[in-house]
Amino acid sequence: MRRSLVTLLVVAVGGLPGQGPYPPPGRLVDIGGRRLHLNCSGRGTPVVILVAGGGAFSIDWALVQPHVAGTTRVCSYDRAGLGWSDPGPAEETVQETVADLHRLLQAAHEPGPYVLVGASIGGIYIRGYQHAFPHDVAGLVFANSSHHVGILVRGNPGLIWNLSEDDVRSAFPLPASAKGPAPTHEGDPFDRLPPDLQAVRLWLDRRLWEKWDPANTGPESMLSWRKEFLRELEEQCPGLEHPLDRLPVAVLSSDASASELARQHKLDHPFCDRSDAGEGLELLSTNAMYVVAAGSGHEIHLYQPDLVTRTLERIVLAVRNRIPLSQSVGAIADSAWVGQRVIMLKGMGEVHSPSDSTRLATAVGINLVAPISRREGRRLWIMSTSGGDSGWVDSVDVLRLADAIPYFTRLIERQPDNWDTYLRRAEAEHALNQRDAATADYSKAIELHPAEAFLYLRRGRHYNTLRACDRALSDFARAITLAPTSAPQGYNLVVELYSLESSVYSGCPDSARRDPRKAIDAIQRAVALDSSRGGARGFVILAGAYASGGDLAKAIKLMKQALAVPGAAPSYRKDWQRQLEEYQRALAARKRE
Repeated sequence: MRRSLVTLLVVAVGGLPGQGPYPPPGRLVDIGGRRLHLNCSGRGTPVVILVAGGGAFSIDWALVQPHVAGTTRVCSYDRAGLGWSDPGPAEETVQETVADLHRLLQAAHEPGPYVLVGASIGGIYIRGYQHAFPHDVAGLVFANSSHHVGILVRGNPGLIWNLSEDDVRSAFPLPASAKGPAPTHEGDPFDRLPPDLQAVRLWLDRRLWEKWDPANTGPESMLSWRKEFLRELEEQCPGLEHPLDRLPVAVLSSDASASELARQHKLDHPFCDRSDAGEGLELLSTNAMYVVAAGSGHEIHLYQPDLVTRTLERIVLAVRNRIPLSQSVGAIADSAWVGQRVIMLKGMGEVHSPSDSTRLATAVGINLVAPISRREGRRLWIMSTSGGDSGWVDSVDVLRLADAIPYFTRLIERQPDNWDTYLRRAEAEHALNQRDAATADYSKAIELHPAEAFLYLRRGRHYNTLRACDRALSDFARAITLAPTSAPQGYNLVVELYSLESSVYSGCPDSARRDPRKAIDAIQRAVALDSSRGGARGFVILAGAYASGGDLAKAIKLMKQALAVPGAAPSYRKDWQRQLEEYQRALAARKRE
């Protein structure tokens, strides 16, 4: 964040992290007596390496990594002492972090040169890596890179590059009050992660909090950051205008670019102005671009993941095709449909059948926003939730999600009474985690067309993601009483509503609203109306209902029945197996009590 003091504390974690109840999503790679957690997906070069901010974890990239994996290979990892990685001798110092990352990528046989992406303080680590291993870096991406790092010295805040080493050392050890209370939930922006990852992140946060002792925290990381900041200043300010020459550099920021700041404040070189040092990262290279994440909070990869994804695709295509970043927009137009999320411009989720292009299928069901798995001319194949092809849509009938909100806003300005346009803008806002805006637009669509069951279903699902259980159930109940007029032909909306009711009753975080019996009744009604809701899917939903009621033995039995049903997609089976193991661990823990 610009012009604000970002006070980052070094968390010294002792002891082996272990896996606990949540196994690592990637693999643990030995780097010479220690193991670091590395999670890679996708194929292609250059490999993108995602570096999280201070005290953050690899899973914080979950809204970005799957989409970048449609374009190239991408890896997130946990630094020493964070996430699932073993502690190191000098955690969070630039020197150890850079050396660890180099050893990790070599041991994992991930080929360079890499596009390095640094969020917040991660920016200083990727800059340090490029300085140490320039031939291993194909491009740099800074996402709200923190240079305004401060610390309290004798009760007064100060930026670390304006402090002497003795000043920094005098601030340690930290007072016991620095630890604060134990984390009890994941607040903004981490509550934008899927609910299952929020639970994992809370577990990681609590473990980090439990092991951190402020009295044993030293100044090493702060001193290393100060040294790196000063090195960067010395590198850029004596007159070397673009120290990285033509290396592709992208800067994502919540604020105006350094060139604009220079114009406003009449600075010859904003990076060298010690009152605002750290701005001007786009001036590192002649081949750079600056992207403003308007309205974003500090963690752009959580507030505006689609913007981060598009920026990474541009730099990947520029590196791959050996073209300037300024020409990468055209390359994206030709090749970057795959992995992109799109929103339907008409209909309610219908796609063309994979086997008969004259027939519409409803495999996507009621999803107006869906990712593209592959492209054939104008045909864009929609990716199902199981990871396969659901069917295809014509590229003229969809819009990239990143362009959706401005497009529908213009339509609303021309036709303010069009409920369908409000619905589609709400769907885009929901997908982009713009929660309040989505709630308002869903409600406006209902105000304009109160007899449409589909609208109540969509707002109810939105409320469910917000954990507003009462509101979700109210919308589902209202939708059941209405006859749908716009849902895809042949789609049983009432069955979907009963299934959604079951999920709310079984999974509501408010124990006063959670009702396993109602969850079971609702899914049984769905199965009675549509036998396809039985089978493996029905077993899984029922298992969740019984588990929420404390009957873990019944839940385990149902999950085993679901896994015994043939034909389920591998991605579903993997999730079901993980759920079964969680129930088994919970039951074993209960028996030990």
